[in-house]
Formats: sequence, C-alpha cells, structure tokens
Amino acid sequence: MKKILLLIIVSFFLFVSCNSKETKVNEKTLEDYHQEFKKYANDYLFGLKAVLKRNLKNGGPIQGVTVCADTASDLTKMFSDAIELDVRRVSFKNRNPKNVPDEVEAEILHKYESLLKKNKLTSDVETFGKYKLNGKEILRYMKPIIVEKKCLKCHGNMKTIPQNVRSFLREKYPKDKAVNYKVGDLRGAISITKEL
Repeated sequence: MKKILLLIIVSFFLFVSCNSKETKVNEKTLEDYHQEFKKYANDYLFGLKAVLKRNLKNGGPIQGVTVCADTASDLTKMFSDAIELDVRRVSFKNRNPKNVPDEVEAEILHKYESLLKKNKLTSDVETFGKYKLNGKEILRYMKPIIVEKKCLKCHGNMKTIPQNVRSFLREKYPKDKAVNYKVGDLRGAISITKEL
C-alpha cells in the first residue's frame, strides 16, 4: 500500500513537472530556475504533508512518525530522480543522519534562525542563488520548514510524545536531535540543488 501511495504521489509530481517544462535547459534564466525550483519545493511539501496527514488520521502518531522515518526518505529519493535534481530536507537538529546540512545549507539555515529570532520567519521566506560548493558552482533553492501543531506528536517535548513513539524513535534513531520543538520553530528546510 505504501509503495502504491508513493507511486501515485510521484506520478502527480511528474505530471505537474512535465507540464511546467516549457523552456529548454540551456535557454533558462536564473528567474526561470527560481520559479521552477519554488514550484518543486511547494509540490514536494504539499505531497509530504498530505501523506503525513493521512497516516496521522489513520494510524495516529506512530504511523505518522513512520512517514517521516521511511516514506519521506523514499518519496524524497523518487522525487529527486523524477525531476533530476538533488532534493533534501536538512536541519541542525536532524533525526536522520543523512539530513545534516552542507556548508551552503548551514549558512542559509543560520539566516532563517536569525529571521526567527526577529519574528520574521514565515512560510513565504525562500532563498535562491548561485553558490560554490566543494569547488563546483551550483544553483540552490531553500525554503524553511516551520513546526506546526501536528509536528509536535513526534517532534515536541519528550515528556509529551507518546511512549510508543519515543520507543520507536530511540530504536530507529538513537542519535535523534529532532525533539523539543514548539509551534512556529524552525524545523529545517527543503533544499533543491542543481550542479552547473
């Protein structure tokens, strides 16, 4: 069932993405890439939230945490392969060791933290530009992931996370740092990268 759901979501992304590719790659401007990456990020986050919402409704927090633990990783890989770009979720307080930010992502996450401290971080914030990473030039788009109330069932205070979820997290992610968030906190960011 999980694989069928993933295929449906990726098929939707592919349909939407294919219909938006009107310009040839070598004719694209930076603004073309910016708008394309923004659309991909919104589509990805929409799909992930839809799967998470459905699993929380059908199976509660333990099924919800499996979405972030397993389904999100599969969905991210399938989505990356489908659009032929590197798509990741990154955070300083990562749950999955694969979600540690690189130096460019870390710099942008620090900017988002600064905006959060000034009460200026919203879901409309985004970052796009050309960067150097490991001696290569890249295009990078990032959009913050802000903690919502439903996130607290798996990312909230350890005392209020249900025992079965805590047990699952300890077993699956013994070095988990993605807890003790409050609504409105910066959870991390979606990061989309194209090597030039």
